[in-house]
Amino acid sequence: MVEQILSFAGIQSGRKQYELQPTHISEIIDAALAEYASAFHEAGWQVEKEIEPDLPLVLMLQPLRAP
Repeated sequence: MVEQILSFAGIQSGRKQYELQPTHISEIIDAALAEYASAFHEAGWQVEKEIEPDLPLVLMLQPLRAP
């Protein structure tokens, strides 16, 4: 938690730079659904993906880094 606070402080002060990359929203949703697919199945849930046509299909995001 302390690291998150320090990271946020670095963002506010302009010391921390982000390397934003185009990321397809569909890939993010697919990864999240795949991550929890077995939990959804065990709970008896059927999950479907539906993306609103007005949403941007590509977002500029910071790539995840290994902890």
